[in-house]
Amino acid sequence: MSKFCGNCGKPMDDDALVCGNCGTPYSGETEVKGSKPVKISGVNTMAPEKKKKIKLIVKLSALGVAIIIVAVIAINIISSFTGYKGVVNTAFNAFKNYDINTLVSMTSDIAYNGMDSNKIEESISKNVSATLDSYESVAGHDMSISYDITDSYKLSDRKYQEFLKYVKQSYNYDSSDISEVVKVELDIKTKGSLGESNYPVNDLYMIKERGNWYIYKGYVGNYY
Repeated sequence: MSKFCGNCGKPMDDDALVCGNCGTPYSGETEVKGSKPVKISGVNTMAPEKKKKIKLIVKLSALGVAIIIVAVIAINIISSFTGYKGVVNTAFNAFKNYDINTLVSMTSDIAYNGMDSNKIEESISKNVSATLDSYESVAGHDMSISYDITDSYKLSDRKYQEFLKYVKQSYNYDSSDISEVVKVELDIKTKGSLGESNYPVNDLYMIKERGNWYIYKGYVGNYY
């Protein structure tokens, strides 16, 4: 026998892969009489200390990935209730609950230029009511309503300037109050005892006026 266990030092058979005395896998070292230990081909094993370090690194890496995932989820949740997405969420809840006062308060000032506030409220109420009735006729009176934002993007500089020009000419509105415009596309889903349906909304614009977000045109029915 020309090899020995690297753990307990007991001699091992030449073809043995595991020490018969202590059960330690052969480390690949052997001792030939009259010479220093040399490396030969065999079963490679890893020192316990190195194994611990690798396990620690793997655990820390997994923890880091988990923290990143949680952070991304948290950011997405927070963004759903802040900024223009928060306004979309509030407006949608007001829509499905027929909360006209909230919808009116979230309407852009553009709508009030040249139009009586009572008429705006009446128009919003009429359109929201008609839309909910049409949804119920397909899904049933027990329907539930949800939505997904399928797309949203800030208007390019060119589109933004065209928009400002349009509202200034059409509504005689002071466009200097507007600092940002975002177009939002929704997929509204209804589900009830009569069936399920999807309704795309492709003309919803969110306008940032004097630092706050408001709705302009196309929130489930054009009420201008």
